[in-house]
Amino acid sequence: MTGMAAQMGWSAGLHASSLEAAVTKQVASAAVQAVTAVAHAVHGAIGVTEEFPLQRYIKVLYSRRMAHGSESYWAGVLGAARFRHGTGSVDFVRGLG
Repeated sequence: MTGMAAQMGWSAGLHASSLEAAVTKQVASAAVQAVTAVAHAVHGAIGVTEEFPLQRYIKVLYSRRMAHGSESYWAGVLGAARFRHGTGSVDFVRGLG
């Protein structure tokens, strides 16, 4: 799902609509917690130690996750846009891409 959202965001290039950017940011930010939890589990939580490079990647992911609004902020933006749209959710999503 994150890959699809990123592809949708990148397909418009520099001319992405605010809603396309919102979908990309919301989905990618929401994936950070799941991805980092798996990474820590795979590495036996050694990723939090300074000697292991995983902690550097995780710090970057979490800082990017919160930059320009968290996933809950962008979910609110998308929800408000959906209600303004006035049609069904499927038609709203189809209209984004």
